[in-house]
Amino acid sequence: MKLIDDIIAGVIDNREPIADVLRRCLVLAYKLKNDALKTWVEKELNGYQWTEPLPEYRKSSGVAKGHFLGSFSRVLHDQPLAAAVLKPEHRHWATEIRLIQPVAAYETSDKLTNGTFPWPADLVVRYQSKFIEDFALNRAWLEVPASTMIGLVDTVRTRILTFALQIQDEIGNEDEAHSVEKLPSAVIERIVNVTIYGGQNVIGSVDEINAPTVIAGDPRSLQAALSALGLSDAAIAELEGSIHEDRSLASNDQLAQPGKKTLEWISEAAVAVGTSGLKIGGAVAEEALRRIVFRYLGL
Repeated sequence: MKLIDDIIAGVIDNREPIADVLRRCLVLAYKLKNDALKTWVEKELNGYQWTEPLPEYRKSSGVAKGHFLGSFSRVLHDQPLAAAVLKPEHRHWATEIRLIQPVAAYETSDKLTNGTFPWPADLVVRYQSKFIEDFALNRAWLEVPASTMIGLVDTVRTRILTFALQIQDEIGNEDEAHSVEKLPSAVIERIVNVTIYGGQNVIGSVDEINAPTVIAGDPRSLQAALSALGLSDAAIAELEGSIHEDRSLASNDQLAQPGKKTLEWISEAAVAVGTSGLKIGGAVAEEALRRIVFRYLGL
């Protein structure tokens, strides 16, 4: 199965839905065992939460407009609304475009028609009489240029294409079915970081992680280093319990190496680190945790 070739062909052929191409990318992400790629693909397929950070290509600035009603049946259509009239905590409704829906929603939108983000009814009521004297704001929205939505879809396609070409280049002329899964995790992390996240949102190597220095046998330095990676106090307490359990079961010749429970904790904690605000890829997170725990154990 030439999965990468299919991904490249699907991206180049604009007639194929972007969601179908992304599903192939999800299959590839599992073959590569790369959490950062999985996360990006799943969010592009399923959409983002309103409160979470968005990629730059999903953010833009826009103009709010409103429909006004006045006395004697007077009507004002599509009037621009000045953001300065709004309180600071409400101004994003007049300026900030956040495209959080699945990418497929923007691919199927009308290419010639601008989109809109309607204001909540409560917000309209709050500023009903604040804009134009003798006119009441009846409804309002933030206008999203059609070009912004087209650009989002095109950016996703281009990032997929660049990623697939880079992976293909690493494989060379070897058989894809056997060579994809043999690619070093560090190489995959670097390619994902540069081509998918733009080299900014994913930490691509352990050396980029600025965790505090860990002192052998010092719980405070261990906690500081793990907290810097976004792990909770409860997770750190679980590690200490795992270390204690391993030591209680180990023979004298096993004390110089981490036990089964400790290694299991590292693998599980790497998943939590990978979904933290740092956006560290799974392989990098696991290696960072191994270094920290090994230093604490004096290894």
